[in-house]
Amino acid sequence: MTVHARPWPWVAKGHGTGNDFIVILDDQDAGGPGRNAPTVDDGVTRDLMMDVVGVVDGVGVVDVVDVVDDVGQPEPASHGEPEALIGWLSPRLVRALCDRRTGIGADGVLRAVRAAGSWFMDHRNADGSTSRMCGNGVRVLARWLADSGLVPPGELQLRTRGGVVVVHVPADPAADISVDMGSARISPEPIEIEQLPMAAQPSFRPDASPSAMWTRPAVGVWCPNPHAVVWCDGDPALLGDIGSSQLGPRGRAVFPDGANIEFVQQLADDRVRVRVNERGVGETQSCGTGAVAVAVLLNAATGAQRVQVELPGGVLVVTVSPASLRLHGPAVIVWQGAVTPQWRAVHGC
Repeated sequence: MTVHARPWPWVAKGHGTGNDFIVILDDQDAGGPGRNAPTVDDGVTRDLMMDVVGVVDGVGVVDVVDVVDDVGQPEPASHGEPEALIGWLSPRLVRALCDRRTGIGADGVLRAVRAAGSWFMDHRNADGSTSRMCGNGVRVLARWLADSGLVPPGELQLRTRGGVVVVHVPADPAADISVDMGSARISPEPIEIEQLPMAAQPSFRPDASPSAMWTRPAVGVWCPNPHAVVWCDGDPALLGDIGSSQLGPRGRAVFPDGANIEFVQQLADDRVRVRVNERGVGETQSCGTGAVAVAVLLNAATGAQRVQVELPGGVLVVTVSPASLRLHGPAVIVWQGAVTPQWRAVHGC
C-alpha cells in the first residue's frame, strides 16, 4: 500500500518491544500538513534545516565511546528543524493524542517530515517535550515508511535532533530492524538516583525533592539521549514503583535537563534485565537508547560485543564494535486510521 500526502488527522500506531508510538505523516514536499509553515527554501530556515544533513553522530568513527568532562551543561542545541516549522504540533496536542483514556494512547508521537528530499524524525515524549533520539521510535518510523511505500527496503538515513542515523529495513516485515546508533559518551562524575515515597510526585526535571526512601549510585551515559544507569544487586523488579525514582542532587548537576533512568540486573557477561523510567513519560516497556547505554557499560566491564537486553516489552540486541554501536530489534505497525473531526474539535486542533 502506498500512502500519499494526507491531512494530519491520518495517523498510524506501532511499537518496538512494547514502546508504542503514534506516527503522523508531514510530507511537505507533497504539500502535506506543514504547507503553511516556513519551507526549506526560506533563507535561514533552509540553512537550519540542512545543517543536520552534515551531522553524523559517531557513524564510522574508530572509537565510539568517549569519557567526557563537560558534565553539568545543558544538552547541546538540537540538530533539527527550526521551531517555527514544528509549531503546529503543539505540546498540548501531543499530550492529548498520547492520553490512554481520551486519546489514542502512546509513549510518544513520531512526526515523519519529508522536506528537501530527506526524512526527519520529530519525536515527542508523551508530555509534549522533544527528544533528541529514540531507538525504538526510529525503527517504528522506518518500518512504517517502508511498509507505506514511501521508502524502499534497505538502507535508510533518517535525520534526528541527535544527528543522522542509518537504519537497515529488511523487506520482510517480520524481520528485526537494525540501527547504527552513533557514539556514546560516559560521564566520569559519580551520580545517584533517589526513590521517593509512594505519596510523593515523581519528578523528571531538576526540581527540589522531598526526603528519599533510598539512594543508589548510577553512571551517566549519553547516546545521544541522557541516561542514568543503576546496577542492581538483585532483580530490578524488587525496586517496586520505579516511576517514583528521580535524579539525586549530583545527578541533577550532571543532567540539568533530566535523564532516563535504567535499573539493571546483570544475568551473564553478555545478558542483562532492565527496567526503564523515561523522562517525559514514566516507566515504559522498553527504551532503545537506554539499551545501548547499558550495553556500552557492560562491554566496558566484561568485553561483551553482543549484549542481550531483556525488557518488560521484549528483547533488544546491541552489538558493540570499535566502529559502531548497533541496535537490533522488532518494529510492528498495529493499525492505521484517522482522527475524527469531533475529537479535533474537542481539543481545538
